[in-house]
Amino acid sequence: MKHPVAYPVERVIALCREASDSLEKDISKLCLDPQLLIGKGIAETGWPWYFPKLVSTLREYMPRWIAERHAGTVVTALGQKVHDALDYTQQSRTMTLVVGDARVGKSFSAHSWCEQHPGQARFVEVPPGNDDKSFFRALARGLGLGNFQQYKAVEIRERVESVLLSGDLLLCLDEAHRLWPEVNLWRGFPKRLNWVMSMANHGVPICLIGTPQFIERQKASDQTSGWNSAQFMGRLSHYEPLPRELELDDLMAVARSVLPEADTRTLRALAAYARTSARYLAAIDAIAKRARYIAGRDGRLTATTDDVRMAMQQSVIPADSKLVAALKSVEKPAGRQSRRGGRCHARNCSARSGQPCSFLGTPSRLMLSRRQQILLKRAQREAGLNDAEYRDALETVSGCRSSTDPRMMDRHCDVVLAYFEAIHWRKVDNGELRPSGRADAVFRQRGYWAGKNTSQETSRDRYTGTNLGREIAALETSLSGLGFGAGYCATIREKVTHGRADAHAQHLYKAALERTLRAKQNRFSEQVAR
Repeated sequence: MKHPVAYPVERVIALCREASDSLEKDISKLCLDPQLLIGKGIAETGWPWYFPKLVSTLREYMPRWIAERHAGTVVTALGQKVHDALDYTQQSRTMTLVVGDARVGKSFSAHSWCEQHPGQARFVEVPPGNDDKSFFRALARGLGLGNFQQYKAVEIRERVESVLLSGDLLLCLDEAHRLWPEVNLWRGFPKRLNWVMSMANHGVPICLIGTPQFIERQKASDQTSGWNSAQFMGRLSHYEPLPRELELDDLMAVARSVLPEADTRTLRALAAYARTSARYLAAIDAIAKRARYIAGRDGRLTATTDDVRMAMQQSVIPADSKLVAALKSVEKPAGRQSRRGGRCHARNCSARSGQPCSFLGTPSRLMLSRRQQILLKRAQREAGLNDAEYRDALETVSGCRSSTDPRMMDRHCDVVLAYFEAIHWRKVDNGELRPSGRADAVFRQRGYWAGKNTSQETSRDRYTGTNLGREIAALETSLSGLGFGAGYCATIREKVTHGRADAHAQHLYKAALERTLRAKQNRFSEQVAR
């Protein structure tokens, strides 16, 4: 029969299963095509025919999906600030900025909030680089539009804009500092950020999540590209700076979420170690993963206290220590000839006449250190000099066009800093620059480098002393986080320095703090085994 009265159940089920291959496309159409809901309505037309109750089923499934994503999620005090900022962004339909240090959980909190608001928010990590195509492809993937491999950037942008401008989606952009041009683009224009501002002008709620690099790149863009930050600041409705550290209770809660089988003593040890580790929350995750790996290697499903102790003592703590040591020791080599005793090719070098080269064997005394080179580059940015102007200034003062030139010495660095300082404050007086408000700015006050840089006290001496003081302060803070306060540190200082305050005594005190901190960290890990 062409039109039978009934069909076998097996045949109907087979047809439905065959048609359900297009379910993903139909759901995408349901989410992105507003015309689908116009007219008689989905409920009356029975769309799609193989799943007439698709919409009601999705509505029933959504609360359960949200509950599953919310279960086991820890909202720290820092995470609550991120959630509040996103709530405000959604309600006010404006653009906001959340800035916090790396590895404190801001991205996780933002992603968790977006997952708890399906259909209302989209989380997108801004890709690195400066090209438009990778940026708009990331937005398209976040919006569920697809990858658009064969499309041009302008075509992808049109699709993205059509979705954002016709809906009520909040756009959460993580790694927002990548919206600014990358390095070496001195005249680079922030095209990505301009597009974000245009979307905000049309009422699209946008929350930017970034590190302090966002502010630094904004200042650099002001100085080098001529872009006016007032355009961005005028559209920013709220700025939320995040705390640099989490409370011990929050750290323990995070540790409990990644390692629920651990006891309270183990959780406290994990939290205490995270406060002393440069990786912070990532240290807790690393210990938990390593402990589970040890348990799985031994044929067990859950990690024990011994597994956690072994992960801390034999893997994570040594890895952190080696990483810190490696980062401290990274310094650009002075040149192949300084290591192998080869011939020096510096101009005006006495080695060309057959006499011993004054640069060989003593690069650390004459050539600028890596820290001094970085200090000069920071001074260049704060003085608003482009690369050509920077090299001309170096040549005017020292006769060298690069800070890596072996003829550059401490005194040259002093004079160059004083020269850049004069340029900086002259531009400030003319209204071309704004003085930096950062505590670690190179030009904090007028005449600082000109008055401080004497032939008896070089920039290397002061810069080394400043960094030594910071390292000592960081060690004291780490010990304080473990419960050993200022009085304890003062006793150590008195014991090793005997009241002296010279540079050698400071180094002795720093070494003593490092030994004490390692011993206390090891003691915490040993407590886990008891």
